[in-house]
Amino acid sequence: MKIIDLLNKIANGEDVPEKIKLTCGYEYEYKTDELGFLDYIRVNTGNHLFGEDYVLDEANINKEIEILEDNKKIEKLEFAHTTYYCEEAKEFYEVFDANLRDVKDKINEIIDKLNEMSDK
Repeated sequence: MKIIDLLNKIANGEDVPEKIKLTCGYEYEYKTDELGFLDYIRVNTGNHLFGEDYVLDEANINKEIEILEDNKKIEKLEFAHTTYYCEEAKEFYEVFDANLRDVKDKINEIIDKLNEMSDK
């Protein structure tokens, strides 16, 4: 997304990314500051310089921005039980379901570890 596109989204009241990074390396968060202004605020400084010192320079208005994602949790897998349509295959499906549950449990353990790592 270009800076001009982001400014248009803000002007039109559309949803905007929560965190962005400019090509100059500055990171910004879209949040309300201590005075109640909703704005992009530079991370680690709290300054409202997004529109002042960089963006509104004509040379920068068409530059790309990087959208930074928050550490989102990976959703665990749910298990859907098999419906048995014929009695002859019931034993096969019971074994299949048990194996599938084991695989799901292992995957969910991996998801837990990944979520723990993303919190650090």
